[in-house]
Order: sequence, then C-alpha cells, then structure tokens
Amino acid sequence: MPVRGGGFIQGYNTQNMTSEDELIIATEPTGDPVDCQWFEPMPGRAQDAAALIGAHRPDTGADTGPDPGPAGQEHDGSGQDSGIGLALADAGYCSEHNLTCPGPDRLIATGKGRDLGKAARAPDSDSPGWGGPAIQAMRERLKTPDGIAAYRQRGHIAETPHGHIKHNMGLRQLSVRGKPKAAAEWEFICAVHNLFKALSTGHLTPQALTALAG
Repeated sequence: MPVRGGGFIQGYNTQNMTSEDELIIATEPTGDPVDCQWFEPMPGRAQDAAALIGAHRPDTGADTGPDPGPAGQEHDGSGQDSGIGLALADAGYCSEHNLTCPGPDRLIATGKGRDLGKAARAPDSDSPGWGGPAIQAMRERLKTPDGIAAYRQRGHIAETPHGHIKHNMGLRQLSVRGKPKAAAEWEFICAVHNLFKALSTGHLTPQALTALAG
C-alpha cells in the first residue's frame, strides 16, 4: 500500500462499515489502494449483518426507539427493512455508479470536508464543479442544512473504531501473513472491539444474556 509522504507499506486497505453506535458490522481487508470499487459490495454485507442483529435482538417489551441511524463506510430497495437508514462515505467513494447503484440511501462527499462546509455556508454560490448529474445532485444535497449535518457524523462513526483498536487496544499491526490468515485475524480484532463496545455501553449485561438465551 502507498503511504502518505511517499513509499509503501506491506499491508491492506481495510473496508469497514460501522454502525452509529460504533460497532463494525461489515469488514473486508483488500489489496486495492483505491476505495471506489468497494462501495457497492459493503452495504450489502452490512444489511445482512443488520438483519441478523435484528432477528436475534431480545424482545424486552420496551420501545426500542427509531430505526438505527447512519452507518459510516471507511478505508468506511429502502434501507428501512435492512436497519440501515443512511450510509455515509468519504470522497474516495464518489462516482456516478456508487451514487446510483442499489442499496440504502447515502451521502457521499464530493470533495474535502472543509470545502463541503464552505459550500454549505454559501449554498447559492455558483460552483458546479466536476462530475455527472448524480454527483451534481449530491453536491447540492450536501449544501442543505440536513445534508451537511448528517454527513458531519461520518468522521466519528467511521474513525472512532480505528482509534480504539490502534490506541486503546494497542493493535497497530497484524501478526500473520497472507490474506486469508490476515483477514481472519482482523475479523477477530473487530469482534473484540465490538465486545468492548457492548460492555462499555452497558448493553452486554447478565439480564440481556439471559433474555438472549431464552
């Protein structure tokens, strides 16, 4: 993989779909330095995971609140049935195909975050920029208060798990080589991260485990 500042590192470009509560619900280590082609397959895997979570959620009889919120995609029919209401992705995934392919509703950045914020503060500015009709429509959507507010959640949703794994868990490199082994190790790391989140947020309690077993 090429690294910032020049040179290369032996590693993978990991694609993650992360839920609003920072669980990694779909992941795939890839050997591709470019993200764009991985947007379409990842939400499908996340939808499968969301359906599995929904099918095994204990019925406590309490109001579970509104449908889950955004899912951030990282290097991150209607979504209502899948449990994914909105997918958020950075500019590395922006293309006409990724904006129009089947899947949940999505916000994909059409440029750098600071440029999106500047455009949202001056929505009437005439700056069509690059891209076809879908990209132009997304550029206009990200100028709206709702659009830019929703997209600004992407950073903490998609990046927080990486910070937790690298800094809190102290895992900054894989210990095995070869994609099958590396993928298995990475998936195990993500599972441990998810357990940490479930414990720290109070969702994995004796009562919840008893209800799940029942």
